[in-house]
Amino acid sequence: MSTTEPKQATTVNSDPVYIRIPEAVRLFGIGRTTLYALIGNRKIKTVLLKQKGHKTGRRLVCFESLKAYLDGQAEGGDA
Repeated sequence: MSTTEPKQATTVNSDPVYIRIPEAVRLFGIGRTTLYALIGNRKIKTVLLKQKGHKTGRRLVCFESLKAYLDGQAEGGDA
């Protein structure tokens, strides 16, 4: 008779670490122009993925950075 230890339930954070610009706009309800202004003013963390020698690439936004920035701008309420 073999016994096995019960598996521990693990908590998994379902929030993505980095998201694309259109997804950030959709999830947070902000405009592209506003988002790019936040990026340009270094208010939120981003990463640019591009191939060596290329001028363009894919800009990803740090989900937590954007969320924290918006939380810091929140007014009122008890939360």
